[in-house]
Amino acid sequence: MGAVSITGFAYSGDVLNTASRIQGLCNECEVDLLLSEPVVDVLPDRDQRILRRLREFSLRGRSGRMAPYTPSAARARADRPGAAPVVPSSEDG
Repeated sequence: MGAVSITGFAYSGDVLNTASRIQGLCNECEVDLLLSEPVVDVLPDRDQRILRRLREFSLRGRSGRMAPYTPSAARARADRPGAAPVVPSSEDG
């Protein structure tokens, strides 16, 4: 398992692996930033309003599925020629 130490904090194992998997989804979703639901849950409501929930994904090495969030402004990247479309979740209405 990998480990990273930043300013005295050490991250290893599941936390680091999950973050790496979510980072890898950025390319698949054609966005620069993805947030997991636990991160979104601690954001103030005003910040949550600018996020949009994407479709669910399976993360390698994790049970269950997760639906990441991205800032609405990230939508412009998906509009580039050749970019894969981002499929909105059923909750997007």
